[in-house]
Amino acid sequence: MGNDFDFRNGSIGNFILTGACIAHNGDVNTAIFVFRKLCGISGNVWPSSLDSDLILSASLKDGGRLAPQDAITKMSDKDAGVGVRGIELTREHGQLPTANPAALEAIERAGLIAFGPGSFYTSILPHLLVDGVMDAVGRANCPKVFIANILQCRETLGMTLGDVAAAFGDTWRSRGGGRFPSLQVLANQLLFPFEKTVGVFPYLVDDLPKDSAHVSVVEELEDAWSRGQHDGDVVADRLLMIARAYETACND
Repeated sequence: MGNDFDFRNGSIGNFILTGACIAHNGDVNTAIFVFRKLCGISGNVWPSSLDSDLILSASLKDGGRLAPQDAITKMSDKDAGVGVRGIELTREHGQLPTANPAALEAIERAGLIAFGPGSFYTSILPHLLVDGVMDAVGRANCPKVFIANILQCRETLGMTLGDVAAAFGDTWRSRGGGRFPSLQVLANQLLFPFEKTVGVFPYLVDDLPKDSAHVSVVEELEDAWSRGQHDGDVVADRLLMIARAYETACND
């Protein structure tokens, strides 16, 4: 992590996971199991890869390059204004990132696969670059849902929902993912026609064309008390409705 790592900005959960990982000879899956037992968590959160030498980099539209992940997340205002052209996930010696078998199994058994919300280029797209993940998503017999962010961020400054969906599809096709799966897109409804911001970031505008291959579901997803953030209960209810509707259709 380097000598300049600032522990004050770290996550307690990540520190506990790191300690558990070290205690179990670098086995992340076992560390997650220990964390679950410690906190009484019933679900699983599997990393898409167990490789410890992954490097995420981003190419900018002016030819610039940012690496590793934290440099992309904390990019300057100038770089944010230029915009990200694409990302690459590599290992130190050039091998393809390998998938976590537990993650692939979870994808195969999923009743619904949700992408987002989260930092688009550093938290959502990188998983598609892990060898085997796209194939597993493509085979999974369940609805695929993209939950759009409510706000733009440094990574998506100046982008619309249509731009984000296009970048998602471009990444899928460029990595040989075959036919891009139809997504149901959950987008926040903007009640007012004028641009508004939370802090310095504008809201993400839904401009998906009506003839898009994706089905856009637009409703008010924003937390009434925390502007710019999703109402978790509303999003969870919508995802459960989508999963139940898909299951019912398959059983008819």
